[in-house]
Amino acid sequence: MLLPSLPSQLDLSRPGTVPVRRKEWQLGESRSRSSSMMRQKLQGWGSGRGQALSGSVALTMSPIAILVLVFSSGCLFYSVKSHLLPTDNIDYDTGAKSFYIANDTFYKDGSPFRILGGDLHYFRVHPQYWEDRLQRAKALGLNAIQTYVPWNLHQPQPEKLNFEDGANLEGYLKLVQKLGMLVMLRIGPYICAEWDFGGFPAWLLSVRPELSLRTSDPQYLKLVDAWWDVLLPKIVPYLYCHQGPVIMVQIENEYGSFGADRSYMEHLAAKVRAVLGEEIILYTTDGAVSKNLEHGSLEGSGVYTAVDFPTEWDPATAFALQKQYNAQGNSPSLSSEFYTGWLTHWGEQLAQTDPEYTAAALDRILYLNASVVLYMLHGGTNFGFTSGSNTGSSVRDFLPDITSYDYDAPIGEAGDIDNPKFQALKAVLGRYILESPPSPPPLPMRKAFGPLQLHKLSSLFHILEYISTDPSGLHMDQPSSMESVHQISGFILYRTNLPSHAKAGSKISISKVHDRAQVFISGLVEGDETTSTRYLHVGTLERWSSDTLWLPSNVAVPGLQLDILVENMGRVNYGPFVYDPKGSGPTDLLSIVDS
Repeated sequence: MLLPSLPSQLDLSRPGTVPVRRKEWQLGESRSRSSSMMRQKLQGWGSGRGQALSGSVALTMSPIAILVLVFSSGCLFYSVKSHLLPTDNIDYDTGAKSFYIANDTFYKDGSPFRILGGDLHYFRVHPQYWEDRLQRAKALGLNAIQTYVPWNLHQPQPEKLNFEDGANLEGYLKLVQKLGMLVMLRIGPYICAEWDFGGFPAWLLSVRPELSLRTSDPQYLKLVDAWWDVLLPKIVPYLYCHQGPVIMVQIENEYGSFGADRSYMEHLAAKVRAVLGEEIILYTTDGAVSKNLEHGSLEGSGVYTAVDFPTEWDPATAFALQKQYNAQGNSPSLSSEFYTGWLTHWGEQLAQTDPEYTAAALDRILYLNASVVLYMLHGGTNFGFTSGSNTGSSVRDFLPDITSYDYDAPIGEAGDIDNPKFQALKAVLGRYILESPPSPPPLPMRKAFGPLQLHKLSSLFHILEYISTDPSGLHMDQPSSMESVHQISGFILYRTNLPSHAKAGSKISISKVHDRAQVFISGLVEGDETTSTRYLHVGTLERWSSDTLWLPSNVAVPGLQLDILVENMGRVNYGPFVYDPKGSGPTDLLSIVDS
């Protein structure tokens, strides 16, 4: 079922309301694509099997020699250092602490409590600015921070763990507590978040036999358990009952829009309970439609069910549905993702939502005495190659996310709050909090650098030996995916010689490209004193468009070298094709035939 839309007119005589502007989005085509994605998200994606490869055809590559060059193009994740994080010398309150649910209400230390939170992801903000952004959250009137924990950030390789610098989760938790705020921790293992592979580490795609992600596949659960054996003990000291800031821990993420494997969800809940104990509130988040809540919640298990829904929906109807999936008296109304803006894909205009409309939607939630988490409070940046992508009903319906995660949030990507949305939301929140929030820090310094002039220094092909992990390449009879050769992100180059039957005008096609392939041919050119290699760009093959090129008609083809440079534009973080290896694999047919 879909919840009814709001009436065209609101009762403005009700205290605490502001006029609604009926046009929320101003995105053009990108709005319709995003709306479609939201509808698919709320309606679910079908079977929920991890390797969603329906419709693909297994084709074998002709046995031609392939040279694969793997680029050391930098880590998937940024590495930043900061000496400004808090030390262990924090004055913790040693009195008894409790955070629990009773009578459809959150209680903090025995008193009713309303969560006014916002998503602020530590991995999308330079640690140097963590405190600044958190102070702006307090200035907005918030009392809690919600953040995901990306598995791939902290375990980029099976034997490599990372909790330093920008991955310093414990440092972030200490800082939130230092500022007197609470934490809602979303530990996955899948997080979506417009983040590469939904937070899954890329090396999961190289495990054989193939894993069935987000299911009770024993091999998949074994790897999740091993990761959580590292993560969960780190969280224990920061639980609220242990004098820390963490009041709630979310398992999975909107699982009801993907699958219906209850035993998988029960396994995750049991694993967390075994380490974190019985006092911590575990929760799930799903879209406020019956199918999603039926599949994604753990009704009857003691795991609290929260909901999210578009800003145009009636919150009272959403919260009434939420109540059906929680035990009696255990359903305080919580919108755990109140959308302050929206994501942006490459080729779209930056998402913009109307500040007054957004503020009015927030007011309708707070008027019901509900709790709320702003998604996003501060979006930040997908540093390096960390942005993900979305897919629709077809593998070609591929929408990669941009580097910016500004989200049109009230705190802008650069930390700016001198915008109408921050002021509008602050005005609404101010009507529901007893104490005036503190003043924010000064606005960050901004500078216009003006036009930049770029100068070509070298061709990629002339520096391969310096940027490849192995300059000699990997020699194989069939191409392999990025993940199978331990390449996390960036680019991979496939090189072979054109077959003897190739000639000018021959057609080149690849059955599947993940995600964009630049095709080149090259050969030796003799000069007066030297012989050099010249590269000719044949064209581009893209996952979502053309899959055919033709060799130029004005070159002598025999003996030429064929180079296919494949770009990973971000592994799928949301959609039915989440099992998304990059590059080209042995089942992807390269054909060169006469036109």
